[in-house]
This record gives sequence, structure tokens and C-alpha cells, in this order.
Amino acid sequence: MVDSQEYILLFLIWFITIFFLRAILSNSRGKKPHLPPTPRALPVIGHMHLLGPIPHQALNKLSDRFGPLVYFYIGSKPCLLVSSQETAKEVFKNHETTFLNRPKMVNLDYLTYGTADMAMAPYGPLWKYMKKLCMSELLGTRTLDQLLPVRREEMTRFVRLIQDKAKTGEALDVGVELMRLTNNIISRMLLSKRCSDKEDEANEVQTIVKEMNKLGTNFFGAGTDTSSVTIGWGIAELINHPNVMEKVQTEIDSVVGRNRILEESDISNLPYLQAIVKETLRLHPGGPLVVRESTEDCVIGGYEIPEGTRLFVNVWALGRDPNQWENPLEFLPERFLSEEWRQGKNQFLDVRGQHFSLLPFGSGRRSCPGASLALQAVPTVLGIMVQCFDWKVRDGANGTVNMEEKAGMTLLRAHPLVCHPVTRLSPFPAL
Repeated sequence: MVDSQEYILLFLIWFITIFFLRAILSNSRGKKPHLPPTPRALPVIGHMHLLGPIPHQALNKLSDRFGPLVYFYIGSKPCLLVSSQETAKEVFKNHETTFLNRPKMVNLDYLTYGTADMAMAPYGPLWKYMKKLCMSELLGTRTLDQLLPVRREEMTRFVRLIQDKAKTGEALDVGVELMRLTNNIISRMLLSKRCSDKEDEANEVQTIVKEMNKLGTNFFGAGTDTSSVTIGWGIAELINHPNVMEKVQTEIDSVVGRNRILEESDISNLPYLQAIVKETLRLHPGGPLVVRESTEDCVIGGYEIPEGTRLFVNVWALGRDPNQWENPLEFLPERFLSEEWRQGKNQFLDVRGQHFSLLPFGSGRRSCPGASLALQAVPTVLGIMVQCFDWKVRDGANGTVNMEEKAGMTLLRAHPLVCHPVTRLSPFPAL
């Protein structure tokens, strides 16, 4: 009977044989491509041990060490990390057609019906048709205007719910309530029904998600998760910066007044609120990583990038780059209002993918199709929350919010944001 030592010996012989065969084959293929800097890899797993529990943070540490372009491997899959404005611009402007496809992965094949939905479908006639249908019928200006009463009604329900909590002195999980709000808005816009009419029914969104999957779309998950997460980070930053909270409340009072609820049409007249949203998106982008895959060989930054390389653009790192942002880790909405930022060389005002230090919605043809809806809903909900209420953290040290992150497809909070709302004004005199 073969003992364990013989099994180990056989495995070592097999491993060494495979290692040398790969080395011989790679040398026989001729000249190696001129690749970006690459950390030392481990057999089989490549650089997976360097990704850490929170990938975008771990990748940022790699770029700090090796530069704005890093070549690494997830298992045997070659990957390119992009972490600077210049390299992101080169990828999205000069090589957009090379990186139009999303990576093909087995788990996503199952979730997206063989990558047949718009987010994951390969670039081609089907994807173009779905994008055209989406932008003209689902997320076009005409449709969004027609569905404004739906969003207004759901936001009114949201305010009334928080008012009830404030009256009883009850704390609420801000993230859960924001998820429920965005669930209901998108569900009514797409399916003409609400996800939840009771507080304990938020999990019923899974039923709606299944219906959306049958339609071959993933707007539901992307729209609800990223929007609610962004608003949650915005509220957390305002709680930690009471001077900013007071300033935006004063702006809203002067423009909207204290007798009606803030509406989407008011946003264009609230520049400081818009700056807060941009600063939130800079520090806390809903999707910290943009992932694509190359369909042909290309040259980026003087390096040769082979076909089939998986691209990771670290949007989280771009927004915190000290070479592009003064005091990058500080929450300073004023940076978007100063003349230096408005008119100077650092004109980072656009968040739709034209300024490559601020890419919360990606860039190019495969940027987020829901950007217009998000840029209406996020500032409106955030503005309503600070217009009508003050917010007190239940478990925060010295009344501040813990800003730690955790791993996820979106930029999730490590700890729930549980607050006591305090009514500041009531836009509903009848209540």
C-alpha cells in the first residue's frame, strides 16, 4: 500500500516536471513581450495572495510599490492594473475598442444567463441593441421625466417613515432603509410594483431580482446597490463633518424653503449639494474597480499588453491620487467650487467619464447606463435626508461614524450605519 510519503514524492516530481516544461515552452516561443512591472508570483495561484481581503485597497498598495501600471496573475490569468489618470486616459481613449468586453467567468455565466444581459454581454450587435433599447426606453430623458411622480411618491413615503422613527426615538439602519427606497423606486419604474410595503419585507427583493433576470437585465441589482451605498457614504461623511452638514442645510433652506420637500428640479440650484455628491463619489465610488478584458494585443505606456489580458482600473485609487488631488483623503466639497478647480488645469467637474481622475460611472461606451438616473436620485435623496432631519449615530465613538470598508462588488461599509433621526423640519404640515 502506497504511504503518504510516496504520494508527496510523486506530487513533487509532477510539479517540478510541469514547472520545467512550462519554462522550456515559454522560452521556445521566442521573444517575450515587454510587460509592465510584475511582482514575484507563486506557483498555481499567481498573485492571489497579494489581493488581500479588500481587493481595491490591496491593488492600491501594489501600485504604490510598482507604479501606475502593474502586470499580475490571478491563477494563470494575466491581468493589468491601472491606477493613474494618465494610464486610465490612455486605456479608455486610445484603446477603448480593445477593452470593450467584460471578462468571461463561470460564476457570472450562471448569474447572467451565459452573459446574455447588457452588463456582461460581449460587445457586438446584441449588446448594441440592448444598449439602444435601454437608453431610449428605460433610462432616456423622456422616460425619466414621465416617471418623476413615481420617484417623488417613494421619496415622500421615505420621509414619512423616518418621521415616524423620529417621533418614537427609534434608531434605524440607514443602509437598509436606503436599499428599500431604491428597491421600490426601480421596481416601480421597471415593473410597476413595489418591492416592500412593510418594514420586514426588504428581502422580498430577491423575487423581483428573479423577474428581472428573466428579462435578461441586471439594472435592478446595479441600480439599487450602488445608489443606496453612495447615499449611505454621503450621510456618514456629513455626520463626521457637521460644518459641511450645516452649510448644505443652510443652502437648501435658502433655495427650497422650509415648507416643502426638496425635489429633483431644485438640484441645479444647489451647487454645494452637488459638490458634496461629487466628493462622496470621489472618495467612495459605488464600484471601486472597473473590469474589462482585451480582445487584441496593444501597447499601453510603452508596454506590450497581450490579447486576453484582464484589465482592472482602480477607480477608488484614482479618486485618492495625491498627484491629482490636494489633500486627497480629506472630505472637502469646496474643491469642486473653487476657481482653480472650475477653470484651471484641474477641471474635475464631470463624473460621467470625461475626466479620468474621477470615474465613478466608468468611461466610454460601456460606462454605467444609469448615470443620469443616479445623478438625479442620489443628490435628491441625500438632500431630503439633511433637509428634514439631523442624524445622531447610535454606537459611534464621540458621535462619529466608523468609515471602514469591507470587500464586495460595490464599496460596502464594514459596519452598519445605525442612527437616530431628529426631525429638523416637517414638509408635511398635516402631520
